[in-house]
Amino acid sequence: MKKALVLVSDAVSIKNPYLIKTIKKLVNNQIRVTVLVMILDYHLAAKVTFKLTKAVARENSEAKIINWFDLLHEQKGIAVSLQTLDTIHSGEPEKRTFELPEHEKIERYFDKHDLIMERIFRQDRLALLKSFADGTLQTQYYYDDQQRVR
Repeated sequence: MKKALVLVSDAVSIKNPYLIKTIKKLVNNQIRVTVLVMILDYHLAAKVTFKLTKAVARENSEAKIINWFDLLHEQKGIAVSLQTLDTIHSGEPEKRTFELPEHEKIERYFDKHDLIMERIFRQDRLALLKSFADGTLQTQYYYDDQQRVR
C-alpha cells in the first residue's frame, strides 16, 4: 500500500475544504495517509488535531492524524534556565494587561517604551512566555497544561 504525508503548519489550512477533500481522495485511492500537525502553539495545535480527527480519521481508518507535540512527548528536551527573564532591565517595568475573548489574557512588560516581555494566559494558566531585546524576539517558551515548558 502506498503512503502519503500531509503537513499542516497553520490553522488556516483546516478551513480550506480542499485539504479535507484531498485527504479523503487519497484514502479512497487506497493510499495510507498520515497528517502531521506542525503548529508550534500547543493549544492551537490541539484544536486543529481535534478538528482534523473529527473530519477525517473517524470515518477513514487509513488516515492517521499526528500532533507534533505527541511525537515529542517522550523527548527529554533541553535544560532551560528562566533566570535571564528574571533580570529585567532598569527598575520596575511597566505592566499592561489585555483581556481577550475565550478566557485569554496578555500581560506585556515595558522598559520605558520597549517591549521586554509578554506572557499569554489561557484559562488563567500561563501558556506562552516571550522575551524581547531591542524589539526583537529573543526567547519563546510554550507551556503545557501541567505548566511544564515544552
